[in-house]
Amino acid sequence: MATWVGTDRVNKLVTPTVDTLIYTANDCIGTLIEVTHTGGAVDGPVVESGGSGRITRATLYDKSSQIHTHTIQAYIFRTNPTSSTFTDQAAFAIDDADLTKCEAVITFDIANGGEFGSSSANQMIQRSNLNIPYEASVESLYVVFKADGSTPTFAASSDLSMRLMFERD
Repeated sequence: MATWVGTDRVNKLVTPTVDTLIYTANDCIGTLIEVTHTGGAVDGPVVESGGSGRITRATLYDKSSQIHTHTIQAYIFRTNPTSSTFTDQAAFAIDDADLTKCEAVITFDIANGGEFGSSSANQMIQRSNLNIPYEASVESLYVVFKADGSTPTFAASSDLSMRLMFERD
């Protein structure tokens, strides 16, 4: 069992490797990412094995300024969806065996209540006050991104990132 030091809040930054060619609507953006322990007692794992918590905030960062006109979804899984294959630039599909492993879907678009910010070079959209409960069978959650009905084009392979704020129970 992990020993927690300090706060029960943890934030994690996940950055998929994205393609620089235009995405087709409903494509995977990047591949499956494991959100896990990154070191340090305060940072710690997302949750103790078999534990639970809440996702309280999610912020999507876009260095290519695509999110103001495109909808991007983040699918959060409680355990590795091993029956599904998530390939960058391929159709997004969750296998029936993995459907109940999906804990949440976070939609990032201006019309969906996100707080939007931009500069001349980049953009971000934040979803606050989410209060999404989760449970995990291991000390990790899993994330995959989807171009939801839109066709974004990123300038570099590291142009998209998401920061998740967790409160562990």
